[in-house]
Amino acid sequence: MNNKKQTPIVSLHGASRNHNYGDVLLMAIYKNWIEEIGGEVVLDMANDYYGRYLNVQSHLPISKAVNKANFIVYGGGGYFGEPRNPSLRWRVKFVLHHMMPGILSRLKGKPYGFFGIGFGPLDNLFIRKIGMFVINGARIVSVRDEESKQYLIKYGYKGKIHVNPDSALSLADINSKYYVSKQINKAQKRVVFHIPLDPGKDFEMIRPALVDFLTRIKQIQGNFDFHFLVDHGLGKHCYQYLFFDQLRKDLDVNWSIKEYISPEDTLQFLSTCDSVITTKLHVAITSYALGVRPIGISKHPKTQRFFKQIGLSNLQFDLYDLLDSKKSLELQSIIERTDKISINSLLIENALNNKKLLKELLQS
Repeated sequence: MNNKKQTPIVSLHGASRNHNYGDVLLMAIYKNWIEEIGGEVVLDMANDYYGRYLNVQSHLPISKAVNKANFIVYGGGGYFGEPRNPSLRWRVKFVLHHMMPGILSRLKGKPYGFFGIGFGPLDNLFIRKIGMFVINGARIVSVRDEESKQYLIKYGYKGKIHVNPDSALSLADINSKYYVSKQINKAQKRVVFHIPLDPGKDFEMIRPALVDFLTRIKQIQGNFDFHFLVDHGLGKHCYQYLFFDQLRKDLDVNWSIKEYISPEDTLQFLSTCDSVITTKLHVAITSYALGVRPIGISKHPKTQRFFKQIGLSNLQFDLYDLLDSKKSLELQSIIERTDKISINSLLIENALNNKKLLKELLQS
């Protein structure tokens, strides 16, 4: 009799349809964990970039990925929380892109779990019911902050809720495949601006204030090494690169723009920085994990939650604070300071709990 244990196939789900640094990094971390535990990974609806980078099949439909898998893993991310002004398009993507793996898994009786996800708010009743249907069928539910836990309880979840920080924090562990040591700058302090504005209301309202703010910052550039950072899109023709390039022209500066190539390349760059001013959660999370001071410009409540979790709420601002002269000056004064941060080792240890829970699911 052949008693050799078969390799479990795991359908890993995340935001795998774009070229976003944080989403790609999370999928890479979870894929590495799954393979270390002994599983084989398929990724639903991975674009060509994901396919090449993670060495998985591209464009595998969700239904085929679920049918093929023994387990379904939701690998972190903020897709369970509505943005500031949720659109019909966001709600359609929420159901068809992110809830469908869980819906199919529950209907087929396949074991699945959530690991280090952000949850809530889901104010739309229909969207909330779909979300809770998926959550209620999971074997393991791990959320990344207390606020997510409270939303689950508020919406009627009765099962066990694990609270473990975002798995991207695990890269601060020296044993992580993605560990990068912090580089020390002995000359100028390197400060990175990552405040891309999406087309629409925010762009029209905030861009003039952003230009005014950076014009003031420009006056102290002799003391700092300023850069822009792209975390979404490839090459010099992607939206973020063009946005920052136009800012350079408006400001008449030659600050370099760091293109997005891969998570490892971005991590290496971030490790050379002293401060990173960003609107994106995972740029802030990974900066912190590297020992780099993050300064948050929130477009979503999830960013506020993270800065509260790491005890640095004083370094977190709302995007619309750029329109407030007092807040804008406060932000400038923080950038001019050269404070160091210390990493909370307990948060890193707890982030690694997501790997332990993942092993628990795959060995069940």
